[in-house]
Amino acid sequence: MVYHTSILRNKRLLFTYVKERVDRIQELRWTHRTLPEHVKANLSPLEQQYFRQYDQLLNRYMRSGRGVGLDLTADPTPPDDPYVQVRVLRDYNDVVFSSGRVSLQRGKSHWLPSDEAHPLIMDGVLELGALHTTGYTILYGLALAPMGLLADGADRPRLLGAGMALWSLLTMAASQANGFGALIATRAFFALAQGTQHPVCYALIPELFPNHRTAAMAAYNSAIYVGRALSFAVVAMAVHQGEFQSAGEVAQGAVASDAWRQPLFWLGPPGLLLAGLAATTLPEPRQKSSAGAFLPLLTLSRDSMDEGDLRVHTKSLVPAPEVAAPVSLSDRLSLLKELAGNRGFQALTAAAAVNDVASWALIGWQSQFYERVQGLEPAAYAPMGAAVCVGGLMGGVGAAVFGDKLTARGARGWLTAGTSVVAAPLVAASFLIPDPRQSFWVLLVGYALSECWRSPVAVMVREVSPPGLGSTASAVHLGVRGLAGALGPLGIAWLSSKVGLQDAMLLIPACHLLSGLGLAATERILAAEKAQAKAAHPSG
Repeated sequence: MVYHTSILRNKRLLFTYVKERVDRIQELRWTHRTLPEHVKANLSPLEQQYFRQYDQLLNRYMRSGRGVGLDLTADPTPPDDPYVQVRVLRDYNDVVFSSGRVSLQRGKSHWLPSDEAHPLIMDGVLELGALHTTGYTILYGLALAPMGLLADGADRPRLLGAGMALWSLLTMAASQANGFGALIATRAFFALAQGTQHPVCYALIPELFPNHRTAAMAAYNSAIYVGRALSFAVVAMAVHQGEFQSAGEVAQGAVASDAWRQPLFWLGPPGLLLAGLAATTLPEPRQKSSAGAFLPLLTLSRDSMDEGDLRVHTKSLVPAPEVAAPVSLSDRLSLLKELAGNRGFQALTAAAAVNDVASWALIGWQSQFYERVQGLEPAAYAPMGAAVCVGGLMGGVGAAVFGDKLTARGARGWLTAGTSVVAAPLVAASFLIPDPRQSFWVLLVGYALSECWRSPVAVMVREVSPPGLGSTASAVHLGVRGLAGALGPLGIAWLSSKVGLQDAMLLIPACHLLSGLGLAATERILAAEKAQAKAAHPSG
């Protein structure tokens, strides 16, 4: 009796085990169209045969809808966003999706219609991915502060030239990269090389052009948008000449396997030439031998509302006096701690960081918005990326024309806070207007207004920085902004999964509005600090 009962128990356990394995094999078909290799290695030939038979049965059933197929293996819950970001696991043929043709090359990321990407995910060609574009921004932001400390203790034009030369050499090296790892390594060093640019230039330009600081900074910032516009022009020429298959593929990042190498390589030699010119021709105001005229740096630390009183005509400038060597590293670290506790610097950096969240979010999601919300083909919406370039140039030119004049009249807040607040409803309207052309023109004006603050804020950072810490202050300011800006695309991605892309894009004008209010508060803080300083030193 005991023996018979044991046999029955063992049979029940065996059948339960077999049933469990069969259920798992069936579940595998609902998540994978083909068996992964590591799973196949653990299945018997009969179990593999059962998987194939179940696959045939399921496919036959899903095709039996009076000619209307239905993929039951897809997620039965309707997604909030019909698009998903995927990463290509292995090279595949060109695939025509409803959004356009895409070349699926290993390692690339794409935003694709969820239902159309699902079969390729099941086949192991694609996998659901996350945003991969923030790593460079984070590394660049972390590299800025050390580069700023280095710039405050070194010959800045030579440091700038060295950074430009390293960037150019890395660009040429990246064009010869034979693998993903090598390309990522060059990108990592790009961040370090580029980290010298803004800290040096933000400190050097106001000293070289003391009477037109805002205009000079506006010209510098506008050059960034000129470069972006040139990149669009190069891509357009490549499309016209047939080097790329279509403008849509350019927008999706799908290019011929080696088409990017030659343009990338030839960016290097002009950069090396400019690096040499920067190192040998730019003056260093801290050195007597390299500056023909000198404006005491004390004026740079005063609030620019007094700029009209502080202006010195060129004829009254005197030869640069002999100046002491830059303060030691320990002294600079002490000044950096003092800077971090400065209320004006804190408010200024926070307000600018919120605006950068909006800018990076727009740059990262503009093309996806026009495709997925406005329903434009890639070839149609790709030229609309010019709104960022043209709008940035318009904002830079506006700051150059009106910046110094408004500052001299004590009305700088209209250029910083005012334009950001006015930009918010325009940018919001561009995301809500159903007509793509009207949306583009409204966005162009809104983005131009939203960029007017950059040059005055760069000068304001220089004004609140302690003497001898101009590059470091600019570096810390830009580093915080860069790290915060990286959250913009991630925020849109998260919100779009909750409320849809169109509503998620409203985060951008909300940030513009908050930034404008923050800049207005910053102006009041700086005015209060100036009043306190005058009360403490009436003769100053």
